[in-house]
Amino acid sequence: MEKNKNNANNVALVGIFSAIIILLQLACAIPTPLPVSITLTLVPVVLGGAILGVKYAAVLGAAFGLAAFTFSVFGWLGAGGVVMFNASPVLFFVTAMVKGILAAVASAYVYSLLKNKNQYFAVMVAAMTAPVVNTGTFVIFFVLGYRELLVEWAGGADLFGYLITGIVGINFVIEFALNVLLAPAIFRVIKSVRK
Repeated sequence: MEKNKNNANNVALVGIFSAIIILLQLACAIPTPLPVSITLTLVPVVLGGAILGVKYAAVLGAAFGLAAFTFSVFGWLGAGGVVMFNASPVLFFVTAMVKGILAAVASAYVYSLLKNKNQYFAVMVAAMTAPVVNTGTFVIFFVLGYRELLVEWAGGADLFGYLITGIVGINFVIEFALNVLLAPAIFRVIKSVRK
């Protein structure tokens, strides 16, 4: 009976975190001059993964990936997503889903490994892990699957330099900083939930 109640609570929390992910993804629809958008959705992904564990983190990562894919297709997250979708819809879908799921699972796994040693440190490292894995996975897929697009966007500039400074650099720094700044709040929420 207790196990069914816990499962029901976890499913309800996944629904709540998924709704927050979608709302924050909508907040990212504010136009920016960057080819890819900045995501705020990693915070509830980290929080949900820490509270619910790796299995449910994968579901939250999938929700994040699906929201990013859908909003990008409609152009709500900037022109870059539309161009990538038009270049290869299947690859764009796979990229969005894999980066979302990997970022969530890696973050939750890091938290689960470190939480018994120092919960605050575990939250901080998990919060740092999510944007690193999210951006790193995007870069790998972009370089391997969208090389022609990268060459076109770079316009003759050094490809690696353009990729880092023109496409992901600013986004990554902002996402990483947001996660680190919000880690203490994530820690407090986790602590209150665990009481």
